[in-house]
Amino acid sequence: MSNIRRYELYIVLRPDLDDEQREAFIESLNAFVTEQAGQIISTQRLGKRRLAYPIQHLLEGYDVLYELLLPAPAPNAIEARLRLNENVLRYLLVRRDDLPLDAGAVEAVARQAEEKAKADAAAAEEAAAAEESTTTEDETPTEESESAVAESETSEE
Repeated sequence: MSNIRRYELYIVLRPDLDDEQREAFIESLNAFVTEQAGQIISTQRLGKRRLAYPIQHLLEGYDVLYELLLPAPAPNAIEARLRLNENVLRYLLVRRDDLPLDAGAVEAVARQAEEKAKADAAAAEEAAAAEESTTTEDETPTEESESAVAESETSEE
């Protein structure tokens, strides 16, 4: 359970996104955090704000602030997703060890992380078994190929 940490995620989105696109992005990020066995404590839509300096020739951005509980591997996955999204101008994910953790929420996140790890392991095991059965079928020699090999060996002598 000690690998569950509290984080703050600050995102600056493009200001030219309409409300539907912005909400769709927020909902997809919420789903991704949940998929990564994390829990969203709060989401604050701070609205449009003027940027301190132009980013991609834009002077404004739409700010969103998250408070999250995440297991150890989740922050890297979330950052990778944000880095590749063209609607995100900037983001900052900060671990907040100074904020208290709710024991019940930590247990729930730990349980979700364990379930996700078990499901991932089972899926990997199934994929390996499927790959192994495919390769063993391909490598199994047939009687025709064995007799052809035996004939070629006798003809070479």
